Amino acid sequence: MDFAGKRFFIIGDSHTVSTDNNGRPGQGFREKLLEAGAAKAVINGKIGRSAYSFVDTGGIETILKPALGEGYDVVVLWLGTNDADGHGMDANRTAFKKLYDVCMAANVDVFQVGPPAFLNSVKAAIDHVTPINQRAAEVVQIGKNIFGDHFIDSRQGTAGVLTVAQGREADGMHFKAVAAPIWTDDIFAQFSAFNGSSLPNFTIGLATGLCPRMLGYSNSPTEQAGCCEPAFDSDTGYVPPKTTYPSSAKQNTGIRAALGFFVMTAAIIGAVWVALKK
Repeated sequence: MDFAGKRFFIIGDSHTVSTDNNGRPGQGFREKLLEAGAAKAVINGKIGRSAYSFVDTGGIETILKPALGEGYDVVVLWLGTNDADGHGMDANRTAFKKLYDVCMAANVDVFQVGPPAFLNSVKAAIDHVTPINQRAAEVVQIGKNIFGDHFIDSRQGTAGVLTVAQGREADGMHFKAVAAPIWTDDIFAQFSAFNGSSLPNFTIGLATGLCPRMLGYSNSPTEQAGCCEPAFDSDTGYVPPKTTYPSSAKQNTGIRAALGFFVMTAAIIGAVWVALKK
């Protein structure tokens, strides 16, 4: 991504709110955007915020729409940790979809920065039984389904910061100041590598029948099919994703790719023909 001249509006949770005793990766991300040439980078963060609570308390009308009216180029939703911690997945899905739709209606790019990795000993507040990383995986799938390649997966980049000794706060949720830059650097690297793919990875995967990583992508809704989805270890929490592919993707790769290209080309030609006939 070329940051030069772009205006960023970041809606975040406690990971973006600056305090004296905790590291806040979102603040570091804002600084990196400005250093990279962004014209503006503003954070609207709140402790305990989730996509659900933001929508439920009128944030779309009072915060998001006014920001869109100010001419921001990119909206970043640094949300997901509290959605994983304390809300039902249907409510989470509905909230993220509303935020996505509002940004799309305004023709503004929108990204979601998903929750980090957690130890399995950290339980979700919704029942104090389910490991939060298990629910975070569900939030990640929701994000991939809605945002496609505009979803930023934070889990692998934070897999080495799970314990207090590694730089996590005692609550297992937040980051100490010494470790916050690890998450910041990972997120900024993913934004920097984003190339503005014009065709969603989901469409490419469906058309070709191939695992997204075989096509050169890492963030894609089609990962939910099981060929690329990261797993969580019961002892350490997070296991980096292994690149494995279903047997159907290994066989006849060239034929599948050609068939997918033919189907997409035929659809485009058909749409043009219908338009010309009108």
